[in-house]
Amino acid sequence: MLVLSIVRLLHESNGMKAHIVVGLQFGDECKGATVDYLCSKHKIDWVIRYNGGFQAAHNVVMADGRHHTFSQFGSGTLRGVPTYLDRHVIVDPLALIPEAEHLKSIGVPDPYSMLRMHEDCLVSTIYHKNANRILDSRNAHGSCGVGIGLTRQMWSETGDGLRVEDLRTPKILRRKLDWIRQWCQDKVLNYREKISTDINIDWKHNQINFLDQIKALQKATENIHPVTLEFVERRCGNGLVFEGSQGVGLDEVYGTIPHTTYSNTRPTYALELCEVLRCKPHTYGLCRAYETRHGNGPMYREYNENEFDYIDLSSDHNWNNGSFAGKFRCGQFNIDLVRENAIICGADEIVLNCADHIPMTTVEHRLATLKSVKLISYGPTAEDRIQL
Repeated sequence: MLVLSIVRLLHESNGMKAHIVVGLQFGDECKGATVDYLCSKHKIDWVIRYNGGFQAAHNVVMADGRHHTFSQFGSGTLRGVPTYLDRHVIVDPLALIPEAEHLKSIGVPDPYSMLRMHEDCLVSTIYHKNANRILDSRNAHGSCGVGIGLTRQMWSETGDGLRVEDLRTPKILRRKLDWIRQWCQDKVLNYREKISTDINIDWKHNQINFLDQIKALQKATENIHPVTLEFVERRCGNGLVFEGSQGVGLDEVYGTIPHTTYSNTRPTYALELCEVLRCKPHTYGLCRAYETRHGNGPMYREYNENEFDYIDLSSDHNWNNGSFAGKFRCGQFNIDLVRENAIICGADEIVLNCADHIPMTTVEHRLATLKSVKLISYGPTAEDRIQL
């Protein structure tokens, strides 16, 4: 009883607010823009990425015209808010380099100083990526093709993988890279008779030089700052924003198998961290004013080419970005999906994004049917958002 009383007292004495951002559709619900908005309105200590990985493409547009697609850096970076990647996030150190360079080019002087990641974060490699693309060329589930799923599958099957802390020890890095390469090749060889693509992912045939991979990862490691959660906790006091990845429609449990991601896209891990950090969570469930999806998978009612003109995508940064997953698809708003996923996530309020892409009469209908909408966007910047 004494322990419970102490825990209860700690929870009651800490008034730090946690804003949890989660997508209620199939990704592309404007999580980046929403995180940027929250960082502009509240005093935030950290943006915490709590799931998914570097396949994220979270767009932020500033009032002065600057634009960045956030992948591993948190979407509050342009507001001066540092990022913490929790242990459930899968990282790619090599992909950090071009992202940091672009942030420098738009006015962030030292991006790496604003990024910390848990030392247990799994690291995805070129071997995961190559095997991922070969396998999905057969099953066409709608993978992003960057190796996220295979990285997590390897961890699930073996209990291990390459982690951020391993990057600091060259001998461990070398051993694990060799092991990953062999594991990935074994996965591909299982499909030898079912895949027409070249299944040999040996570095000699695919120009993946083993020593070059080691050198590149070691070089990228110089910019990585692995820390524990305690490091973040010591620097908290005002507020946090938890930035989710993808959408609940792709969740490994609640999505439609096999067109799902190999990840828990619900706010589960964010809520666990809120308990550890003793902060009060408020969950924002995000949706567009219409349905979208990249690549294969079910949709409520997909628009045909004639109906596609009904949506104005001229200012959108997602639809014209080609990807391994496939084309950007649009369809009729599925209110049942949004309501159901909002319940699954325990969303305190719904954020309706991209209201400027459809006719105003349709927006009014969305607001009338979704009573819990408290925030709506009529453009890409924080200034285009209206609190209801």
